[in-house]
Amino acid sequence: MEIYCYFIVSGIFLQVATISGMKGEPNMSKIVIIGGVAGGMSAAAKARRTNPRVDIKVFTDSPYFSYASCGLPYFIGNQIPELEKLLARSLADFHQQNIALNTENRVLKIDSDRHRVMVQDLKDERVFHEEYDRLIIATGARPLIPNLPGIELPGIFALRNIPDSLAIKGYLTAHNPRRVLVLGGGFVGVEMIENLLAYKCQVLIADQSPHLLNVLDADMASIIHDYLLENNVSILAGEKISAFAGTSRVQQAITTGGEEISADMVILATGVIPNTELAVEAGIETGLAGAIRTTLKMETNLENIYAAGDCTVSRHLVSGQEVYIPMGTTANKQGR
Repeated sequence: MEIYCYFIVSGIFLQVATISGMKGEPNMSKIVIIGGVAGGMSAAAKARRTNPRVDIKVFTDSPYFSYASCGLPYFIGNQIPELEKLLARSLADFHQQNIALNTENRVLKIDSDRHRVMVQDLKDERVFHEEYDRLIIATGARPLIPNLPGIELPGIFALRNIPDSLAIKGYLTAHNPRRVLVLGGGFVGVEMIENLLAYKCQVLIADQSPHLLNVLDADMASIIHDYLLENNVSILAGEKISAFAGTSRVQQAITTGGEEISADMVILATGVIPNTELAVEAGIETGLAGAIRTTLKMETNLENIYAAGDCTVSRHLVSGQEVYIPMGTTANKQGR
């Protein structure tokens, strides 16, 4: 028997059901989760609270897990002084819950016919198979890196995970850049401005939209523009960057109009791409932005395979249409 309840949390419509077998029946004996951040670890924790007996294994190719990505700009700006403050839970915490968290283990393939995944242990290169009764794909997303001349120059960074934040912080400390260009005026770009100012550098933010934070109407965005200008931040709105130039590291950004902008460092905040290659290879359907399409119960088109987080689409509460909202709050709700 399946029992449903419906509720609204922060604009997200959720349908929660006790999935058949979640009370310990044989067909729900083993859950495998791919991904160890918001969506994956929320799913693992909720599954354990629901059923104390089910076997739960999580595989992530990173040494870091269960951390607050939203805090990364503030770690760079030293408003969050220690990396440990970003970590929501430790390996010991998951061990206490009897959740097997396997870090630095990359899932190479999903075999839905045999109900198993192929995994490579990145520490010793060992390859093995892990069987599942239910599989949850929470592979997240990666930065969208524009294909521009000079994009490979040292000093150009994207911010998505803890290693990215450590690299950015290290570069700021080692090279003390005088002028930093932030490319992209969304949440990450604006948050990075706030924290770059702590390094006493001149910040320029460029976005091809007419104003920053285009999720806001222009009159609301004008308040943010005014605040940034008061803090000596330069704004280049409605303009595209076409190339980067430099010798040993980045020194200039060039606009499509030919303007040369001095930049000793560049932060790319140009959006993300869902990590769906594993899912697509396994025959899982995708939708908007190439993200995995699911039902309201987070089911994919393949039986016993679910998906959650930045690799999936969402359903808009008002329009009912597919939307792609790669944010931690959405990922946590989908995982649960």
